[in-house]
Amino acid sequence: MKYFGTDGIRGKSEKVLALSYALGVVVGRNNHFVVVGRDTRPSSIDIEKELTKGLLSAGAKVGLAGVLPTPALAHTAKVKGAKGIMITASHNPPEYNGLKVMGAEKLDEAEEVALDRALDEEISKPSYTSGSGQVEILSGAGREYKRHIIATFQHLDLTALNKKVYIDTAHGCFSYLAKDVLETLGADVVALNNDIDGTKVNVGCGAVHIEDFARKIPRDSIGFAFDGDGDRVLSVLDGEVYDGDQMLYNIALHYKASGKDIGGVVGTIMTGSGIEREFQLKNIPFHRADVGDKHVFDLMKRQNCLLGGEKSGHLILLDRASTGDGLVSLLAFLEVLMAKTVKKAKEYKTENFGLEVENPRLFYMSQNFQEKLAKTTLKIGEKGRLIVRPSGTENLVRISVEEYLEGVDYAKIIKENLF
Repeated sequence: MKYFGTDGIRGKSEKVLALSYALGVVVGRNNHFVVVGRDTRPSSIDIEKELTKGLLSAGAKVGLAGVLPTPALAHTAKVKGAKGIMITASHNPPEYNGLKVMGAEKLDEAEEVALDRALDEEISKPSYTSGSGQVEILSGAGREYKRHIIATFQHLDLTALNKKVYIDTAHGCFSYLAKDVLETLGADVVALNNDIDGTKVNVGCGAVHIEDFARKIPRDSIGFAFDGDGDRVLSVLDGEVYDGDQMLYNIALHYKASGKDIGGVVGTIMTGSGIEREFQLKNIPFHRADVGDKHVFDLMKRQNCLLGGEKSGHLILLDRASTGDGLVSLLAFLEVLMAKTVKKAKEYKTENFGLEVENPRLFYMSQNFQEKLAKTTLKIGEKGRLIVRPSGTENLVRISVEEYLEGVDYAKIIKENLF
């Protein structure tokens, strides 16, 4: 695809701005009502204006929800029976932005391919404005989402939690809102980076910097760090980081112990082999998808799985939400903690590398790189698990290796053979 990557359109803000009007035309042409939300970045306002112009020119009714977490936009779109477009670059720094098209759930691969082609055709046409659409201000979308989450977890009495709950909202979309929900449910909350400031979103804070967050909070507490748009969260419990794999593992075990038929669990190629082994020991079917929540969600539907997610903290719990929702994941993990069943699955040490290239997908598919990759895989053999993939959001080929043995210089093997 030319414009859409792992999670919608992503890039420097000026690039996204240049595509916004045409995307509005394409989406507005086929949808009567489109709800638009945005994250806290300064560039999101201009992108919202251009996107809205395009939607209106195509005759669509546009619901402007303002600053809103991505899962809240998905909920609003579902309630309204509308298509949704979220303006966000998720976990990326402030100079980036993006566009995610969704309904109650993210678009699948086939839908994105069709939209990508339509956008490519539209982008070369001269802009026009018919003025036939309408605008509605949806000022209560955040409050409605908050009520929905509180109702979903009304059984959870967090006054009985014997730990303070620290949250880091990364100056993003869950600023204020997440704290309000947790306090309404009875938690004793300390919020960090909890003001809406798009110039600081994800900068030295939030899920991207989970190790820094872990050092800032007391060891006898529990903490949760969101990304900028709130569709992912990572946890710190008693000083230890629980990534998306570990959170998903614990939630799955809790669901099964509670008698829920989860069908199985979907992870990704990045999910640790230790987690996969633990699921096998617990007789829970486990499936691997490509990286990206759309791939996880698609495989969940095909395998009839209730739970799925990524190491990055993007979890999908289909009994509570139809898309990744950091606040839902947080509260589901607190359920496990309240039941006193949290445990950490043993995992292998993993080293990560990034190979900077101009076009990651073309570079990855090239014969030269594939030959190098085949030789490197043979050299590592049964000493580890090599995972190599082109990034869908940055100009990188991402390389990870799970290290099964001590005394092997995995970094040397990688650098000598793939760089």
